[in-house]
Amino acid sequence: MVNLLVMLWLLNFEPDDSLMNQVEAWVNISGTNVGFDTEVANQLSASSSFILPHRRYAMLTVEFRNPIHSLYLTKDGPDAEWNPHAEMSRSFYIHFSDWPMHKPWIQATQAQIERT
Repeated sequence: MVNLLVMLWLLNFEPDDSLMNQVEAWVNISGTNVGFDTEVANQLSASSSFILPHRRYAMLTVEFRNPIHSLYLTKDGPDAEWNPHAEMSRSFYIHFSDWPMHKPWIQATQAQIERT
């Protein structure tokens, strides 16, 4: 799932009436439980998309907090070592996505901080 989300940052979408109608129909069917915009894009393109190598081009901040980095380091094999400083210096783009924490401009509760 993370790989698909990462690649959406690198895509350039052109306006298209047909695609917009599909998005609106999917949102109407799904109701209020649509989720994030990236989930809509994933659902609509699942049958025709593929994962491009993303590691150097985009990184989620949650990767620094994850105890296991195997999904991020898949290309390097199962014995790859996680080096946060090296990964940060190699990344062209680091996106703040640290679920369940909110964006930095929304103050987290003490309970959220303690859980993470």
